[in-house]
Amino acid sequence: MRLRWDKKLFSWRNFFLSLDRLTHWFERVHIRPLRSVALKVAEKWMLERFEMSDGLGAISLNDEFHHRFALLDTRSTILR
Repeated sequence: MRLRWDKKLFSWRNFFLSLDRLTHWFERVHIRPLRSVALKVAEKWMLERFEMSDGLGAISLNDEFHHRFALLDTRSTILR
């Protein structure tokens, strides 16, 4: 499936379609300058979260979200 180009030569749609085609071409000819960097960063991120944890269940939303959710839950209990 290919998306259609915009009739205007310079548009955001054409920019992102060009970028998409370029990255697909890089993959096809095995030019992957950022792939190894991205994999190393992702591995480091995962390993940091696996330390002293029980596995994938340790990767969750950040603590701030949990605190806000708990605060909202507390408010609704008080207002009842």
